[in-house]
Amino acid sequence: MTVNDMICKMIAQAGGNKHDIAHFLKVYTYARLIGEKEQLDVRTQETLEITAVIHDIACPLCWEKYGNASGKHQEQESAPLVEAFLEDTGVDEAMKERISYLVCHHHTYEDVDGNLPGKYYVEIQLRTIAMDTWAELEHKIRYKKDVANREVIASELKRCADELASCDLSMQTIRDLIR
Repeated sequence: MTVNDMICKMIAQAGGNKHDIAHFLKVYTYARLIGEKEQLDVRTQETLEITAVIHDIACPLCWEKYGNASGKHQEQESAPLVEAFLEDTGVDEAMKERISYLVCHHHTYEDVDGNLPGKYYVEIQLRTIAMDTWAELEHKIRYKKDVANREVIASELKRCADELASCDLSMQTIRDLIR
């Protein structure tokens, strides 16, 4: 199974949640770009790309089970979901283990002392202005108690998320056609 096949599988698994789909596609796109610019070997690049696609695989379960998708909850729930997702994909056991480790620890900063010369440990989140504005508004509507017209605003945010996801997919398709 190719990385593109896994993207399609993850889109299907997202059950139409455009926000989740747009998020993992953005993470995947940035991860792929960084890996290519760093000239990773083919196997490491494939590991990176698959990990980026499925990195938040436990979020829907965590939201359902705990009411949030904290890093700690994702660490607790990801391993069996990663294993099930990668079953019958043709990914070898060593790569499955590495992907599972990365997915299960992508919010973990334990045992990272940062004292190695020339090594810096950071987490970055890259967003467009539209994505950042959407996230800020979605957060406000989700957590503020005194929001008038909550349903209308939520509906408009969903429409915007769908448009952003559609635009991202279109741009990625165009880029892939140019290659």
